[in-house]
Amino acid sequence: MKMKINYLECPKKIPLIYSSEKNHFMMTESIEVRLSDGRLLLIPKGYTTRLFSKANPWKLNSPLSRRRVISKLIHKRLWTEKISEIEYFGSIYEAFVFSNTEYYKWKIGLIPRLKILHFLENLYYKHLSINSYIKTR
Repeated sequence: MKMKINYLECPKKIPLIYSSEKNHFMMTESIEVRLSDGRLLLIPKGYTTRLFSKANPWKLNSPLSRRRVISKLIHKRLWTEKISEIEYFGSIYEAFVFSNTEYYKWKIGLIPRLKILHFLENLYYKHLSINSYIKTR
């Protein structure tokens, strides 16, 4: 069974479990997310990622945390799927820009009151993290 999320939709619950030994979250159910360009992004059951440097699993399903988590999940999945993203866009730079722009759109759309913080974070990703994007996988 797959959970389906439309563009800029925040689910009532995100199917994640927390592993304290590695400070990682793991998907307990697949999620299919509609992106801003109309494509579907699959975040499969069993997908494991480190969403935050200091995770608090108790706040995972609060309304604000869900908005942050779904934005982060999309961004992390786009980064881990960069090979297919590069093939789709034709260049590593275009894939990188789309990944960060999508993250920014979801953050602004789901948490609009933090626009300035999102803008600054987007500038960081846009200008300083391209080397990290290229070097990882």
